Amino acid sequence: MRYSGKKHFEDFFKYLSENGMDNKYKIVGDTDFDSFIKDIAPIKLPKAYLEFMKYTGYGQFWIGSDYSIDKVKSLNGYAKELLEENDFPHSLGENDFVFWLHQGYMFYFFKLDEGEDPAVYYYSECENQTDFVKCYDSFTDFIIDPYVTGIPNPL
Repeated sequence: MRYSGKKHFEDFFKYLSENGMDNKYKIVGDTDFDSFIKDIAPIKLPKAYLEFMKYTGYGQFWIGSDYSIDKVKSLNGYAKELLEENDFPHSLGENDFVFWLHQGYMFYFFKLDEGEDPAVYYYSECENQTDFVKCYDSFTDFIIDPYVTGIPNPL
């Protein structure tokens, strides 16, 4: 069964559960989530990202990738090292927040000043990139669209 295409996480995670994919997430408890918010302060994270992390912050949505509440704070540093190692001509700015590092060779990020559902950008050392690539117009689209279109996020 294909996903309905509704663009909000409550329906999306209900769909996953109803289709036997509830192993892809585990809702983060209030205490752990509050600790995550305090740990990441003073960064103000977008609403869409926070809602997603409430469902998946324990690290089961993208198995083999780093994005969980206990790792996300260090991802910008790892991403900067990756860019330096590959002599990439651009660097991450203060407004760039890396939310997913995959196998140490690529990462996804959004800009903290692009609203509550920001666009998603990526870098991969496996591609001949000369700049960061915008891959989705919103974080919500980044998460849900692969279930709507059947086309996975680039990995």
